[in-house]
Amino acid sequence: MGGRWSGLGWAALVAVWMACGGTETEDPAPGTTTRNGCQPLTCAQQGLECGTAIDGCGGVLRCGTCPEGEACGGGGVPNVCGPVPCTPATCESSRKDCGSVPDGCGGMLECGTCAGGTTCGGGGVPNVCGRTPCTPATCASLGKNCGALSDGCGGRLD
Repeated sequence: MGGRWSGLGWAALVAVWMACGGTETEDPAPGTTTRNGCQPLTCAQQGLECGTAIDGCGGVLRCGTCPEGEACGGGGVPNVCGPVPCTPATCESSRKDCGSVPDGCGGMLECGTCAGGTTCGGGGVPNVCGRTPCTPATCASLGKNCGALSDGCGGRLD
């Protein structure tokens, strides 16, 4: 004897599938009956706005696309348009080490403070720790003409 799903069982399953559906349709008009007596549901009847769905009678519905700035399922509900999902940036991915910066999704990141004689934006790049550029003094600017002096930036003048 054949198993539970012998060749005859598979043939019966295929025959039922062929009789009951497997069709692909656009959103059918309300009240339309398919060949097997089933009344398919429309996208609107199911509250669907986008993507592909089933009509309840073995057919496939194409429920459309979302407007710009929205994604199908974006709000967490399948086949309903919602906001495009956003992955917030991190301080590291933004290459920022200090201060407050936007995360790209409407929030703000706090990237910390600078240490050891550096300031936030001090090197000329916003939200990056750096030292303020130093303009060394000259002998003439200091009014000196002999001896060793500090240039004010960690160097020496002779």
